[in-house]
Amino acid sequence: LYRVTIDSVRTLQRTISAIPSLETLRLSLVDWRKTDSGVPQTPQPFDSPLRLGILEVQCHGRWLRDTRTAQFFEWLALSGVGSSLRSVILTHAMILKNALLTAVETLLEACKESVETLALGFGPDVDFVRCKCQSVPALDVSLTDHWQSNI
Repeated sequence: LYRVTIDSVRTLQRTISAIPSLETLRLSLVDWRKTDSGVPQTPQPFDSPLRLGILEVQCHGRWLRDTRTAQFFEWLALSGVGSSLRSVILTHAMILKNALLTAVETLLEACKESVETLALGFGPDVDFVRCKCQSVPALDVSLTDHWQSNI
């Protein structure tokens, strides 16, 4: 999905679940539609038989700050959709809110048995990454040039 505005987490859940053979989900410059009340609605649980192999998200600040993004990552983990991910690629992911950090950790924990590649492209203002996924097997991990020059 490229440069689209999505109404709700439920809309995104239903859209990707409607394609049961979907192997790769790429979200690039996706945005959430503003809600009438200004407060995002809490999505209802939604199970899906879909099992993704690759998740690639090109993030931006407004999308990351919206609570629906954390809800979407949590759904990927808890519904099983993200349990078979082999590749997780998050670029420009300046994770500044604890809810989003927890959601990403939950997703990584859910796919720890299958993930082979983890690419994190955090912005220059992020000084550290915390991950509780200590039982994840060996990974290919790539970081942005900014991080590589400061390691």
